[in-house]
Amino acid sequence: MVFFVVLIILVILVSFHCQYYHSCLHHHH
Repeated sequence: MVFFVVLIILVILVSFHCQYYHSCLHHHH
């Protein structure tokens, strides 16, 4: 199941991006 692995990696990358750049947290600005 390559699609499932890619999906997990994508979620992890998005989560890391949100924590690092605070893009998702500061969406209501």
